[in-house]
Amino acid sequence: MGDNSKLNSAIYFCGENITPQRLKNMTIRNTDQKMTLKCQRRRKWIKHLDANTHGTTVTSKQSRKIEKWCETYKYTQQELYKHMFL
Repeated sequence: MGDNSKLNSAIYFCGENITPQRLKNMTIRNTDQKMTLKCQRRRKWIKHLDANTHGTTVTSKQSRKIEKWCETYKYTQQELYKHMFL
């Protein structure tokens, strides 16, 4: 994990490189104080999800009705085939 200096890895549990600060903030590389690539990608993905997540207008009552319908409704094989392939 990391490089030969043992400073660019996310975490080490022994040796002189383990410090309370390193455990508290594993998003920052010790050598250059920049965010690790994995953390950069995660933040970018979260930003994308936040920008593209839309709320629902379905009420709790409607949601329960839909769930009940899903639990009780059964398709025949012909109906299923029709909806999937035609």
